[in-house]
Amino acid sequence: MKDRTRFITGTALPALLLALCPLSLHAQQLTPWMFNVGDGATTLPKGVLTRKGADRLPVVFDFDKMPPEKPAKDQPQWQLAPLDNKGKINYGSSSSSIIPKSNYNKFTMVDYTYFRAYLDLRSVPKDSVKTVEIVIGNVDDQARAKIYNSMHLAGTYVEGSDGKRGGKNFKIDFSEYVVVGEVNTFTIVQVDDNPGGNLLTGGITVFLNGAVLEPDPKPLPPKVEGYAEPKFNLVGNAKQVEGQPQEYSLTTDEVIKDGDKFVGGGGAVWTTSELDLSRNFTLKAEIYLGKNDTNGADGLALVIQNTSNSTMGTGEGLGYDTIAPSYAVEFDTFQNPHLNDPAADHVGARGNGSAKHEPNDFKEVVNLEDGKWHPIEFTWNAAAKTFNLTLDSEMVFEGKSFPKADGLTKGYFGFTATTGGYANQQSVRNMILVDES
Repeated sequence: MKDRTRFITGTALPALLLALCPLSLHAQQLTPWMFNVGDGATTLPKGVLTRKGADRLPVVFDFDKMPPEKPAKDQPQWQLAPLDNKGKINYGSSSSSIIPKSNYNKFTMVDYTYFRAYLDLRSVPKDSVKTVEIVIGNVDDQARAKIYNSMHLAGTYVEGSDGKRGGKNFKIDFSEYVVVGEVNTFTIVQVDDNPGGNLLTGGITVFLNGAVLEPDPKPLPPKVEGYAEPKFNLVGNAKQVEGQPQEYSLTTDEVIKDGDKFVGGGGAVWTTSELDLSRNFTLKAEIYLGKNDTNGADGLALVIQNTSNSTMGTGEGLGYDTIAPSYAVEFDTFQNPHLNDPAADHVGARGNGSAKHEPNDFKEVVNLEDGKWHPIEFTWNAAAKTFNLTLDSEMVFEGKSFPKADGLTKGYFGFTATTGGYANQQSVRNMILVDES
């Protein structure tokens, strides 16, 4: 598999020799498979069929038109998948289709069944996972497996790997897509589009480094379903804090000069993959704005942009200025009157790389340069294109939109920070992304 960790300079780690023997089964955990029968059969739009000859068309997995690809994780219909007397998943039968018999060979209806399991690799050494594969025994009529993690927040599948009626033991190789160091989510969407058979039998088997990984019924630690600890690319003065894998220093409290000129400093951390803004999500983190209240500057910002994950803006714009298109939530600790900053520390919502405030796009807050970590929570509403923001568990913005911002359907997210003639240690830690869709 590809090593997706990064040095603090942003270059990829070199490939490492991988262990030839399977991992200890105490280092990782696969949860038992759950299943969900969904909401019943769906009739396709007029003139649309699920097949052309013996081939299924992509329409059966076109989830813009079809039911959700993965029901909500807390939906009560989820239950343990049925097993045969050998302990293998054994769902449905050759006569269990709910599609009316009158629809035989018409291919105008489709019924979905969903399967889900979690693979916990948080305690596994990053260089020890060589292969991760799933084998599906037998399906009628078709099945697609996907994986979700911090690199694939909206999920991804392996092209050409769908299980189809008439075949057996379909292998899906997720080695290139799994992320070590976090919980990966597997889903399988099983499709029935013709009356008669509706089944997934013969088991769903996960292989780790070529060895079967048996499901472990003990519960995973809390709050792991659907979350990811993002991987970051570091820019400018940004550094990962030694011994603290989830803490990043963006600037220091040293005033940087070139001769007699103040040049300031700045750093940014950006995700290595883009975030899908058509999905609801929540980002949780803690931010540190330093302890130099009298002569501290400038602040930091939470930013989403699709320029690149190596970009950096200007000083008084907290590192997001000039980056467009973009969304930015700034935590500003220094007053720049020409940017319409208030005298107090403040939180602002800005769009398209403009740091100049407009009326009602900011709120004054308590002193942020107090030497303390401040928890924040940013929740995105994809349909409304608005967000909620809490700081220190207090609501700052609710149903807020970004001014002068458009054109973003996906983007890298991260944090930027800058200093100038005044400086502060500014950092971010414990970033967790939760897919709420």
